[in-house]
Amino acid sequence: MASGGKTIILEKTDHFTPEDVAENLVVMMLMLPSAWRVNRETLRLFRDNGGFTEFFPSEDDIKGHAALLEKFPNLDVFSMESSLFPKQIKTSLGNTLKILSPIVILDEGHRAYGENSQKALYGFNPCIIVELSATPLDKSNSLVDISGLALNREDMIKLDLHVINKASVKWQDTLLATIAKRNILEEKAKEYEANTGRNIRPICLIQVERTGKDQRGKGLIHAEDVKEYLIRTAGVPDEHIAIKTSEKDDIEGIDLLSRDCPIRYIITKQALQEGWDCAFAYVLAVLTNPGSKNNLTQLVGRILRQPYASKTKISELDESYVFCFQQKAVNLLDSIRAGLQGEGLGDLTSKVVSDEMGGEKPEESKRTIFLRDKFKHFAGNIYLPIFTIKENGKTRQVSYESDIVSRIQ
Repeated sequence: MASGGKTIILEKTDHFTPEDVAENLVVMMLMLPSAWRVNRETLRLFRDNGGFTEFFPSEDDIKGHAALLEKFPNLDVFSMESSLFPKQIKTSLGNTLKILSPIVILDEGHRAYGENSQKALYGFNPCIIVELSATPLDKSNSLVDISGLALNREDMIKLDLHVINKASVKWQDTLLATIAKRNILEEKAKEYEANTGRNIRPICLIQVERTGKDQRGKGLIHAEDVKEYLIRTAGVPDEHIAIKTSEKDDIEGIDLLSRDCPIRYIITKQALQEGWDCAFAYVLAVLTNPGSKNNLTQLVGRILRQPYASKTKISELDESYVFCFQQKAVNLLDSIRAGLQGEGLGDLTSKVVSDEMGGEKPEESKRTIFLRDKFKHFAGNIYLPIFTIKENGKTRQVSYESDIVSRIQ
């Protein structure tokens, strides 16, 4: 809309012309690995392609090829057995991008500092590389930093983050408390939908210790143990449960935000720690035995996103919840805060609310403050201090030019 319809969005299999580039904003979507695999001859990106000949000198223009190679020495050329023959530039998409010196916008930028990734990025001869990352590295040149509080002001995340630590010796008790909380949230969501028409289906993420086929029955909490308990004891329908691991992916290709999607529980070990988020994820259950070492650095961020980037005005649906099994309170809070730091949300650590007993926050923790009558006429105004000067018995505001600059030699 901003370009008046003059934006073209392409994939690497599409063609475009010099006229397209001259008259439009051309956006090409690429996966970074497609530009750095070892054998580039097998990559479509760098193959000679008749569709881009208009960007290059004609085949018999030897001087034109030489001049372009002098300007862009890293262009791919046809290999010649003898140096006596002039180099011929390939009319590939990869070479076309190189001579256009594109703007490169890179998502998950912190993951692209490996040698191959850097070589691929700078191989495009970019005029600028813009990284997007929740966890930028020290070597990144941060131009814009969006704080957690800014996200909260825009109604994009669920806060407060309630941490409920169950002291029971049975992980099943922690799971039952988690299920009860999710059920309460679903009832609230149904009320919200009845009033607004917006569908929210609260999802619970459950972190277990083991997921492999041959790792069950070794004293550690396994994904199949949790699924079996949900179905047999808690009465959760099988279609409401999904397992997401490196070996099994029940949510692949499924739109979790669809009204028709039945999934309410997702069991995982580490598969959801980075890059995955679903606005319907409200509750995180961390099930471990006392000897386990929990890494919540990425998992806490999976339940923070607010559906529709809009607060519901229902407190339960505007906040998120973490249930933990046999964790020390101090260590638990440190882990959660480390998780917020890892998500680039370190300024939200004060929004982590610990609840050892598993109850709700007391009502008296929130109060509405009213203006006293004598101050009501100030409402809506902002008052800033000013510097004044006395002159001829009267007070006036200081003028930088006449009162200060004029006195400087």
